[in-house]
Formats: sequence, structure tokens, C-alpha cells
Amino acid sequence: MKIIKSFQIAFAVLCMSATSCLGDPYSLKEDKAEEHVKHYNTLPYVGIADADLKTQPQFHDFLSRAREVIASYNGFSDHTGLRLVHRHFDLKPENVVVQQFSTYEKTPSLISSALPLAEALAKDAVPSGWVFGVSSPQIFEFSTDEAVKKDLHDIKSTPEFLEQMEIVIKDFHLEGLMSVSLLRNASLVAQIGEVYQENTYDFGSVVQVIDAKKIVPTHIRTSWSFRGPRQVACEAWCQQYCSEDQFSHHRDTKHWANHRQIMD
Repeated sequence: MKIIKSFQIAFAVLCMSATSCLGDPYSLKEDKAEEHVKHYNTLPYVGIADADLKTQPQFHDFLSRAREVIASYNGFSDHTGLRLVHRHFDLKPENVVVQQFSTYEKTPSLISSALPLAEALAKDAVPSGWVFGVSSPQIFEFSTDEAVKKDLHDIKSTPEFLEQMEIVIKDFHLEGLMSVSLLRNASLVAQIGEVYQENTYDFGSVVQVIDAKKIVPTHIRTSWSFRGPRQVACEAWCQQYCSEDQFSHHRDTKHWANHRQIMD
């Protein structure tokens, strides 16, 4: 299969990679798909988003405040963090981006692709991230992963959480750059010493587990987790990075934080 965008994102195993609202913030609504597509297609690519973020001197203080809010909810630090808002590809009308577990080239993978909304509904895809604009919160991305579905229950049962995160993000004027995201997945679990690497093909993006030694340190942060997946946690916050190649596509990431093992 021909690769049409030569970029990879490697997410450190220790911390697992904005749209208009599709109805309410917890479900897909067919009558809002057109708004979703239009807004998603206006999002910047990663280099532009990163350059914008670098002009925000309040970002460090924002991270500290966001960490406090997430940590104030029992268990949320295990699964909820932040992502840099950017797009991978353009969506066609009536489509949404859905991440699913599958295999690619005989390798277990998480594949994100554009699906018709009706098909996403049939696959029981659920929101896995939110942004905050004029109408908030707005669904950003979707997943069929069982851990995401379970962790979504925490978000739905405490609606004040997204309200508080919206206040913090808007207070720091980062609503165009930061999304709140569910970062844990059960379908593809990397072990200590492994990372998640993402490649984009003509059918979508493919995340696979590889040895961390194969990853080259890079420079664009794309995700922040304040503890990470349940099996491993960060002492402070986890930072995921992405680099740009000469074609302005993001290519890979590396985790830069100390970690400790968590016993379930």
C-alpha cells in the first residue's frame, strides 16, 4: 500500500496520539456530521499548531493547572490527558475519524480512518476527545476501544469535569490548541521499553508497537498525560513529541519523563 504522507508518531508506552459538536458531547448525531467535517477540515497541521503553541508564554502555567483539575477527580489521571489540536487528513462529507483495532501487514495495529457516520454508529464508536469553542464541549475524535468506552463512563458520570476543563483552557486562551482526550486503550498495549509508532497511508493512520530504541528524539509535543495508562505512570507529566519532515508532516514522537511502575 502506497504511503501518501510520510510521517510517523511514536507514543511512549508509558503515556499513550476540533470539531463542531455532534449533538451532545457523549454521542454521535447524524444531523451534526456536516458541521463536524467543516470544522475538522479547518484544523492546522501539526507544524502550524506547534508554532502557535510556542508563542503562548502561559502554557507552562496552564499545564500545572490542568494537572490539578484532572488529579482532583479520582482515577482520571490514569486515562485522561491533553492533545495538541491538529488534523491528519481532510474529511469528506458525512465522515468522522474513528480509531479501531485491526492488523496491518500481519501486525496488530490501531487504525484511524474516515468512516461514514452511519458506519461509525454501527461500530459503536464513542467520543474519545473534546475541544471547547463557541458551542462546548465539542467532540474531537472517536474510538471503538473497550478501555475508552469504560473511561468515557467516568466522564459522563461527572459532567462538571469537562465544564472545569473548559474554564481552564479558555482562561489560558488555548481553546484552539488543546483538547481533553482519553489516552488509554485496551486493544494494543505496549510494554515497558516499547513505543507506539504511527504511519499514515492512503486509507488512514496506523499505530503499531515497536522497540523504543528505534525512535529518534524529536521536538514537537503532541500529547500530555499526567499519569498515563494504568500499568505505568509518570512522576510529573508525560510529554509526547512529534517532529516535522521537509514536507511539514509529523513523523515521530518520543517520551521524555521519568516513570514508576503501578501495581494494579
